[in-house]
Amino acid sequence: MVDFSGGMVWGEFTLRRAQVVDPLNREHAHFEGKIILERARIGGQFYGRDIVCSGVLAMDGIRVGGALSMMAGVCHQVSMKHARVDGHIDL
Repeated sequence: MVDFSGGMVWGEFTLRRAQVVDPLNREHAHFEGKIILERARIGGQFYGRDIVCSGVLAMDGIRVGGALSMMAGVCHQVSMKHARVDGHIDL
């Protein structure tokens, strides 16, 4: 599992084309810049509950092998063109 819960980032956070075999956890994280997850491959669940993103959350072409859960978060702009989620989606 990649666990970034509670983290804070002042700048761009990029996992473009990253391959994460296990779940990705970003719960309660705060991002002051752009988050780029374009064409990333997440093998398990993607947790992003209660995240704050003052920039763009770019998830175009992302593939999630499980559920995508991003409830109670705040993002300026979200892009999920051509995204594929094999489980349920909670936004």
